[in-house]
Amino acid sequence: MKHGINQEDWDQAFKAYRSIEVSDAERHEMLSHIRLGIDQRNQKRRRQSFLKPVLTAVILGACLLIGGYAVLNQGILPGGVYHGAPYDPWEPSPTFMVDDRTLHGTEDKFGIIKVNGYDDEPAFPAGKGRHYHIYFLDTEQDINGQTYKMTATSQATGETIELYEWDIQNNQSGAKFGINEKGLWRFDVTVDGQAYTSFVVEVK
Repeated sequence: MKHGINQEDWDQAFKAYRSIEVSDAERHEMLSHIRLGIDQRNQKRRRQSFLKPVLTAVILGACLLIGGYAVLNQGILPGGVYHGAPYDPWEPSPTFMVDDRTLHGTEDKFGIIKVNGYDDEPAFPAGKGRHYHIYFLDTEQDINGQTYKMTATSQATGETIELYEWDIQNNQSGAKFGINEKGLWRFDVTVDGQAYTSFVVEVK
């Protein structure tokens, strides 16, 4: 090693000059230029080795930021079901009216209403099986003849249970199920295996 220069670099640099007669001043000048070139190359290598992990971290951070924004903006819920506008997944979804009937679900998309039991009991009574009528309210989407499936996930335990699966006719269907545990449950609906909507109900 001479003046911090690798011996291999030194030998390669002088290989072309071994058969040339030069003065001491010329030799000194050539050595200065060679040393400067090697130093510049080493500095470039050090910059590249420093910048590579930095750039990797920046790119990874940008991907995580973009991915997080997409999750928030699209309202992606656990299980890969899309709801639309972002909302708190563990707040009961608001009910809405269709033909003087109070429906649970997603307005202009999906509605469910209890059709038996007692008038003064909750829409989703704990530990009791009930019949429900299902409405697919997005008339622009032709899903007649396809099969819907509805599951429920407990806020308290994270347990997911299958509620019902049936065919869709005239944008309607039916369901029969009961949930044993009280609390908030997220209903996820798929149509022919594709995410359709999600909403939260309270089982009482």
